[in-house]
Amino acid sequence: MIGQKERPSAVIHLKHTIQILNERFRDFSQEGTGDSTIAAVALLALTEQSSENHENWRTHMRGIKRMVELRGGLSGFEGNPILDDILYRADIWGSVYGLSKPYLQVDGTTLLKSPLKTDTTLPPGFKALHNQNSFSPAFLEILNTLQTITHNLNRPNPPKSELIPLQLRHRIQSIQYSLLHTYRCISNPLLKACYLGILLYVGIIQNEFWIPSISDQILGQLKACLSFVSGALRLWLLFLAGLVGGERVWVVCEVVTMAEEMGMEGWGDVRAVLEGFGWVGYIMDEDGRKLWDDVVRIRSALL
Repeated sequence: MIGQKERPSAVIHLKHTIQILNERFRDFSQEGTGDSTIAAVALLALTEQSSENHENWRTHMRGIKRMVELRGGLSGFEGNPILDDILYRADIWGSVYGLSKPYLQVDGTTLLKSPLKTDTTLPPGFKALHNQNSFSPAFLEILNTLQTITHNLNRPNPPKSELIPLQLRHRIQSIQYSLLHTYRCISNPLLKACYLGILLYVGIIQNEFWIPSISDQILGQLKACLSFVSGALRLWLLFLAGLVGGERVWVVCEVVTMAEEMGMEGWGDVRAVLEGFGWVGYIMDEDGRKLWDDVVRIRSALL
């Protein structure tokens, strides 16, 4: 359970696993950098991050980075898509949590090798922002990829499994790597807000925020950016924060204010705005509606 101490048996098992891995690392032989060893360390990294042990995650990722380098880079794993995916997920999960640059050197374009055709139509909400602010070609490409992902997940027959198909996951990962590698270089508050919103959104549709909830780092950055953001984008960001467990009372009160300013009367009005940026109904509607119900209760109490 998150927020509780691990069971003694689990701690003993984890220590034993690490001891075995350390023995393999001593001479960095083929066994020490083999697929099974790297996969084990990646799973340990995911386990530590899921327990909010971010520093331990960093330790494991430094080891993974070194092993990947000894194997000649990520190109050496192209024949093992499952291991590829585990490495990317371990790297991205902790990097998003800390809003830090990923450990693995990934060219986002290498993750786009799939039969999916990229949508060249911007989401309406982002299109309006682009018309006002002229986004860079690189960011427009990210938005086009985002629209492709949203469109595919909103098809009449969405994936029955909770797991997003690998070709869609690769596109999501390409977005995450692109944003994380450049986030620290962004000074424009509006663009930062867009970056944060997209990182939250693609995390939600992959169910990556079930443990842990939104980090203090992300929430702090989001609050700082919201001081410069208004209207539809602000509403979308607030709903995303609410969906990943970010200070529920604060989120609800902020949405109450936004709903009044924007003349929102019902869930249909709200959902139409959210869809203008990114919204996957079968994944997000239930929690989004619950958040709106809280807003309605507060509004009724204030009358």
